Amino acid sequence: MESSYRKPGERADLVSPWIAAKNGGQCLKFYYTMYGKTMGTLAIKLEQSNGVSWLIFSEKGNKGMSWKKGIGNIDVDVGFRYQVRTQPDFCARFLKHCSEYCSFHCGS
Repeated sequence: MESSYRKPGERADLVSPWIAAKNGGQCLKFYYTMYGKTMGTLAIKLEQSNGVSWLIFSEKGNKGMSWKKGIGNIDVDVGFRYQVRTQPDFCARFLKHCSEYCSFHCGS
């Protein structure tokens, strides 16, 4: 998602499909860049099928020009399904090609 040339307050959400929790936990690994003095916040929220949700990753402000690796731990009990939702504001750049750079892994 490219966020250059957006209006203040504009945002876009990327939402995963519903995923069944697995034994041993999972984590979300991804790359992001947040460069510039007007950087906002990149927040990644996990929502369980029962409606309970919490942040698994959050960064705010200028982080430099390089791409950074982000990791969010997914600790959901087996039997639940979950969804991962990114909520970058108008200034955070997040993954041009999520299928190439975004992955779920079992275990730590």
